[in-house]
Amino acid sequence: MSIVRFAARPLLAAGFVADGARRLRSVDATAEQLQPLLAAAQGAGGADDALAGRSRTVARAAAGAQLGAGILLGLGRMPRLAATVLASTWALDTWLDHRAAPAGTDEEKASRRSALLRNLSMLGAVLLAAVDTSGRPGLAWRTGKLADDTRRSLSSATHSTGRTARRVNRTARRRVKAADKAIRSTVSGLAA
Repeated sequence: MSIVRFAARPLLAAGFVADGARRLRSVDATAEQLQPLLAAAQGAGGADDALAGRSRTVARAAAGAQLGAGILLGLGRMPRLAATVLASTWALDTWLDHRAAPAGTDEEKASRRSALLRNLSMLGAVLLAAVDTSGRPGLAWRTGKLADDTRRSLSSATHSTGRTARRVNRTARRRVKAADKAIRSTVSGLAA
């Protein structure tokens, strides 16, 4: 791991760990903020009745996932998976924070906009961490490379097999021609 990644991952993870811990301590407030979202999801057919009544459990699960994924990212363990989980929980947090922020005065609107941009910046950073392969080729590239190598091997094998078949055919024709010549000379020698 490069020194930049070694330093950047814990720095990026610190905010997520702190926010996850804060949300775990204030589950009731988060659950209250989640109520409209879960009700809308239920109305759209995206959630069942059991989920809508469990906003506290959903809030606790999201906060716990954010805390755990932040710790994993900070330690450099499964960083891409951890960053993906953080991206999903942070998107939810961004939406909740934006809805809960007051927007009455111009000052409050500016503060709300600033917080939204900061949250979106964090979301962008964690999305970059989710696709960071630490300098190693990703799965898609490795799969494509394997397919290209296999295609080249098959093409080479087909080419060499064709060349061998032509060589065998040429040798067989020569031998048949030589045998035909020998038989004709033997038959003409017997007839004479």
